[in-house]
Amino acid sequence: MPSTTTDLNSVISELQGIQGNVSQKILAYQSDPTASSEQTQLLITINAQTQKAMANLLSYTNNSNTNTSQAITKALEAEIFIKEAKGLLQDIYKEDQERLGNMKVDESTQLKEIQFNNYFSQKYNYNVGIMKILVVTSVLLMICILLHTRNLIPDFVYTILLSIIISVALIIIVTMLISEARRSNTDFTNFRWHFNENNAPNNAS
Repeated sequence: MPSTTTDLNSVISELQGIQGNVSQKILAYQSDPTASSEQTQLLITINAQTQKAMANLLSYTNNSNTNTSQAITKALEAEIFIKEAKGLLQDIYKEDQERLGNMKVDESTQLKEIQFNNYFSQKYNYNVGIMKILVVTSVLLMICILLHTRNLIPDFVYTILLSIIISVALIIIVTMLISEARRSNTDFTNFRWHFNENNAPNNAS
């Protein structure tokens, strides 16, 4: 009889471990909107069966008139259930890992899409800035030409104004184009620096 009691206690301990694990899973699933309702229901079923098995074994443990063969039979039935429950929990764990892996892939894809959209949005705004400079330059040149054709400004002033407007516009536009060409292909706010390791200072002592 003492060996039977020991077996029952060890089986009860395993059942208690399964119940604790299942209870934590159920709480986690209930707070996770992406969790499968089928898995949640399966966990609830396992939890109910675990409680039932524990109650049966505890009744045999506390009953001094328990038949040894009956106790052993119940312990064997509980061990079979434990193996099945562990297998189901292992399957659920694998499905959770796959679900988390898919979520990470989805998040990575969404992040890349956001970065892609941000890059082209920033590049578009930058090119719009260049176009605005061209428009302003064109307007200023037209004003100068209009003033000159109406003899409102002398020739030397007209020439100086044209030179200044064109020179400033060219400097700004060329600088912006060079800046755009040196920017990163993935992050428009960063620049690509051509680094030659052979030209790096030797810090070795």
